[in-house]
Amino acid sequence: MSISVLLVAPVTNLESVDSEVESIVNLSERLTVRLVRRPCSARDVMATIDRYRRFDAIHIATHGGPDGVHLDDGLWPVASIVQAVAMCHAELLYLSTCDSVSVAKHITELTTCDVAATLAEQGDKRAAELAANFWRTIANEVQHPPTAYLRTARHDNNSIFVTSLLG
Repeated sequence: MSISVLLVAPVTNLESVDSEVESIVNLSERLTVRLVRRPCSARDVMATIDRYRRFDAIHIATHGGPDGVHLDDGLWPVASIVQAVAMCHAELLYLSTCDSVSVAKHITELTTCDVAATLAEQGDKRAAELAANFWRTIANEVQHPPTAYLRTARHDNNSIFVTSLLG
């Protein structure tokens, strides 16, 4: 069984996002990945959700802040991310962004989606490594829903699984 992932990765000045995207896309034997990259606006993300209807997970790789994440057309606010999560019935949101704890908490408060995020800002290269390792492990476990893996996962010291924090 394949896990469907919506990968949202606008072109940024983050040097390792390309390798992060490539690592996730290359897991296509076990993951079905739909990439929104060029262009990558809120409209493009929603059009992809409209087209495919359902994604088990959403992975966002870009700049972030307490109010949302940055896409090609500016800030994609938390309320719009919540709408996207609800529309595609995502069970997992992976935020590969700086300063993502606030966004993660809002998502878990407003949806039933679990969120993987970071506790503190980390380098671009380290964020890409964490993301690649996370999805490689998910793909190798082949568990559905993808959050089944999180119940027993051993995380990096700088990562959190937000639902457990709020739980």
